[in-house]
Amino acid sequence: MNRRRLALLAAAGLFIALSPSLASAQAKPAASPPPASTPAAPAKWVPPIKGEATVEYIQGKPMHVKEGVETKFRVRNTSKGSIALLSVEEIWYNTKREIAASGSFRNKALLNPGTSSSFR
Repeated sequence: MNRRRLALLAAAGLFIALSPSLASAQAKPAASPPPASTPAAPAKWVPPIKGEATVEYIQGKPMHVKEGVETKFRVRNTSKGSIALLSVEEIWYNTKREIAASGSFRNKALLNPGTSSSFR
């Protein structure tokens, strides 16, 4: 009887010892495929820069309109943060190097990094 008990205990001990390795040896379910790559949505809020910011700009040809002369600018933000309340000023000089006319435009929306905007 002792041998039976000893054999039963040995079998139970062996089963308990092998059960974690048996569970890990089972086939695991297939991993789901990675989601289709979609372009990341642009950041909606980027903290504005305090101080000086860097921009690239293209100045268009001046056009004659009813009220005077209008020049179209294209400005692109090359800074790491957004630009708030960007203002563009243009000054016209006469032949005597005196200020003949000037104009300014203020952009009230944020200009996020890498984006461009047109001004008149």
